[in-house]
Amino acid sequence: MRRVTLRETVFADIPAFFEQQTDPIARELAAYPLKEWERFESGWRRSIEEEVHILRTIDVEGVVAGHLVAWQENGDAFFGYWLDRALWGQRIMTAAIAEFLPLIPSRPLFATVAVHNDASAALLIRAGFIEVERRIADDGVLEILFRLD
Repeated sequence: MRRVTLRETVFADIPAFFEQQTDPIARELAAYPLKEWERFESGWRRSIEEEVHILRTIDVEGVVAGHLVAWQENGDAFFGYWLDRALWGQRIMTAAIAEFLPLIPSRPLFATVAVHNDASAALLIRAGFIEVERRIADDGVLEILFRLD
């Protein structure tokens, strides 16, 4: 397996994250709307500056491969992730999640996945999450809510 490391997220990572979110197949699976640069960049810049999220960049042999993020939402801890589609199927995200989860002190920890994203649901189950419910998100996407105790 390729060398996967997590490191602190820095401003210089944002352009790579932006390019990764433009992939139409990845966006469709994640049910993630395309964001224009200014909105995308300002959101990430704010997250880095305010330090209210736990952010890590996934580095694969010196290349920005994706990210992991944890945040509080209505008193609950959530986490999410993104990996460059060119790296799917190589167990990179499995390794990254295993390293990231111990950094999040809050339990239970929640994650959501679009109901049609079988690979992401399987990834969460391998990491120990259990399905809690299927629901319609605020944006109208049918999603699965997972919990890790």
